[in-house]
Amino acid sequence: MAKRVAAARAIQQRRFGTSLITNATMGPKRLERFCRLTDQMAKTFETHIEGLGLSSRVHAKSLAIARTIADLDGGRPINQNDLNEALSFRQLDQGQAPKPLREVHS
Repeated sequence: MAKRVAAARAIQQRRFGTSLITNATMGPKRLERFCRLTDQMAKTFETHIEGLGLSSRVHAKSLAIARTIADLDGGRPINQNDLNEALSFRQLDQGQAPKPLREVHS
């Protein structure tokens, strides 16, 4: 696990050009640039955020967590499983058992 974390930190350092910025400290512009979602993923994510009654601050933090999960897997693009996992961590933070998150179809 330590090697995966070190590799993820190296990915972040290359992405941001400094070790002083991490996924957790990304502002809105960096979130938009580095946490791109497909239209379907964005729709599903928004539905879950609203359904769980989460704030826009939690929305941003969940995107950053999903980016970190993808970085731990080699820096690939964020996928739906990363978003679901990030939201499940939030549910655990609130003392709730994670609810199954399903993809929303239009």
